[in-house]
Amino acid sequence: MTIGFVPVNSYGSSANSGATMRVYVPATDSTAIYLYDLVTIAGNADSAEGVMTVQQSAATDTQILGSVVGFDQVDGIATGSINLGLNYRPASTAMYLIVNVDPHTIYKTTVNATCLTTYVGNNMNMTVGSGDTTTGVSGMALDVSSHTTSAGDLRLLGFLNDPNLNKSSATQVPSGTIALVQINDHAFKTTSGV
Repeated sequence: MTIGFVPVNSYGSSANSGATMRVYVPATDSTAIYLYDLVTIAGNADSAEGVMTVQQSAATDTQILGSVVGFDQVDGIATGSINLGLNYRPASTAMYLIVNVDPHTIYKTTVNATCLTTYVGNNMNMTVGSGDTTTGVSGMALDVSSHTTSAGDLRLLGFLNDPNLNKSSATQVPSGTIALVQINDHAFKTTSGV
């Protein structure tokens, strides 16, 4: 089971402050976006409020803004079409998202394959899977096969301390294990524009 990228902590002198930003996804975007999906700056703004546009992140994206932590439907949409129980952004639906944008956030996510403990400190990309329309939770995970000491979207910081973890050996953790990561390619860590 995947969980996406869930904010759990922040490194530095303060605890996770939960710094969030309201962003926009236009109806022209045909990809559904789920809770705890990573999103990337799309290089535009909505015409109604001037809010930054984003899109679901893909492996090797730069300008990753952060993880979706909430949804806010567009003001002015037709009466009767508001669904307060909606827990993801359906494809081709104009919607505002609430995104954790703190560049120092540490996220928990799942590894998509057996992972060696020697990969801690390595960089990896994400893998994008189908989110769950019932729970609204992301299908994103950490792509173990992309581990490298050179560039990658995310840095593996370690694994969640789980006494029930069934390690296959002292140096391996199984697929689905909860890993702790930080975003390397965060939009607020670069001076490059989009």
